[in-house]
Amino acid sequence: GKAVSFGSQDTADSYGIYLQDQVKWGNWRLLAGWRHDEVETGRKDPLSGSSEGQSDDADTGRVGLLYTITPSTSVYYSFSQSFVPNLGIDRNGKLFDADRGTQHEIGLKHSIWKGLDFTLSLFDILRENVVVPVPGTNFRVSNGDQRSRGIETSLTGEVTDDFHIITNLTFLDATVEKADPDRVGDRFYGVPRFSANAWGLYDLPLTMVPGKISAGFGIVHVGEREATLPNFNLNLPAYTRFDMGLFYKYEKLRLALNLRNLTDEKYYETLENFAVQAQAPFNWAVTVGYDF
Repeated sequence: GKAVSFGSQDTADSYGIYLQDQVKWGNWRLLAGWRHDEVETGRKDPLSGSSEGQSDDADTGRVGLLYTITPSTSVYYSFSQSFVPNLGIDRNGKLFDADRGTQHEIGLKHSIWKGLDFTLSLFDILRENVVVPVPGTNFRVSNGDQRSRGIETSLTGEVTDDFHIITNLTFLDATVEKADPDRVGDRFYGVPRFSANAWGLYDLPLTMVPGKISAGFGIVHVGEREATLPNFNLNLPAYTRFDMGLFYKYEKLRLALNLRNLTDEKYYETLENFAVQAQAPFNWAVTVGYDF
């Protein structure tokens, strides 16, 4: 057999405790939570037998405050923190520090009528110690700070008893704020400034058939976006894709016919760095499900 020339065994043991409570008074709602994590990460070389490890702990919290203006309209603010250990080592053999994040969000929620809801939110997300691959090598690097700022709107629910919709619009500015000099100010690869999608589902009035038959139609639009990080002025073009579906449900039986990319749109996505993949042309799939 062929001898193994390289390899590693990465491990992570974590322990956590979480507390959360919700308080209501008048038109106000307050949600508060606290979490404590303790993590031990390690790496062992099965060939040399050498190993190293490190311990880390974090206290993270979340707070959400909502005020009901009218029975159908409310405004809110939320704050949350995250803590996720990074496995592996950098090119100097040092274990990565944990990925830490902070998010602020303010928003408006409005019920147009019962079952149909509109949401508008503004958010700011900062991630520290983000690990990314180094182009042209097998190494990864802790790329410093990445920030995402944006606006998102959604309209979801029932337009009528038979017609259901899910829509979403997002404007997003996602950039590297602290890293190697050649990456500061660069945009995240594969992340558009503007994206939108809409999906409608209509329950067909076919009473002569047992069960329920529904037809769906969807639109997905993704704007122009960077193909690489660091950015090299290589942009993936915007695209719009159309999908359809036909669904049947009777008691515990479910059947679905999904038609994807109806207009045979040619579009591309990224996978890690420098790997640009053409996506599937028009395709279809039939699925069958049964709930026991």
